[in-house]
Amino acid sequence: MSAQVGVETTLDSSDSSLSQTERAQFPFASVAEELEYYKSYAKKVEEELEESQYALEEFQQSSRELEEELEKEVESTERRYNEIRIRNEAMRQEVQEWKEKYQQAIKESNANISQLTRQLDALKQQTEMFVKKERALEQDNDDLERTERATKWSLQELELKYNATLEKTVILENEVSAKTALVDQVQRLKDELRDANVELAVIKANQTPKISVSSGSLNSDAESTPIGSTNEAMPSLRARLAKNATLQQRTTSKDPSPTANIPTSEAVSTQNSVKAVQDMVGRVK
Repeated sequence: MSAQVGVETTLDSSDSSLSQTERAQFPFASVAEELEYYKSYAKKVEEELEESQYALEEFQQSSRELEEELEKEVESTERRYNEIRIRNEAMRQEVQEWKEKYQQAIKESNANISQLTRQLDALKQQTEMFVKKERALEQDNDDLERTERATKWSLQELELKYNATLEKTVILENEVSAKTALVDQVQRLKDELRDANVELAVIKANQTPKISVSSGSLNSDAESTPIGSTNEAMPSLRARLAKNATLQQRTTSKDPSPTANIPTSEAVSTQNSVKAVQDMVGRVK
């Protein structure tokens, strides 16, 4: 309404100014002509006023629509602003949290770096210690290799000595075996000699005193060699001696002539074999 009043006031002022100007420019012949002119002019102004009112109404309508749109846009902008403000606050809080996390991560990283540095130093020390130990082990290994070579050389010498000793041992074993065989043979000969001495003693006991002088030397030879008693003889030897004694008695009883007391060829051969055995035993001893 204020705008409409302003427009009407403007039109009135323009009409008055125009009337004065037109009056100055267009002199009228009569009042009726002037009235007709003003009527037409008022009609024209009224039409212009209607057009202006219509334009004003359209302008007001468009202004109201624009205002509504602007209000909606302002509301939308306010909502967006609030959302953006809320998001901004949230992002600020998130940024603050990330800053705190970053600071905490830096602290933890520094602590980890310090710990890793200490561990690295410890590992370096251990590495140096291991290198020293490795060198010492290499030196010990060289010493052991030299010792091994010396031991191998000594072992070779010992093997040679062992082989030589083994050969000597084999020879000695052969000699011992031969000596054992000789000892067995000597023992066998001793047994045979003891048996022969026993037989000889039995034969001497059965012989006559005529040949006691000739058999004295044989008895002295027999007594020089130790013999066992008849109780120590084997049962087979006792049986053989008993058989010889029986045969000798039978021969003596059947032939009482002086020639029967002369020693037979069998007795002489027995005595000779006894002396040979005694000589052999003496040589073996």
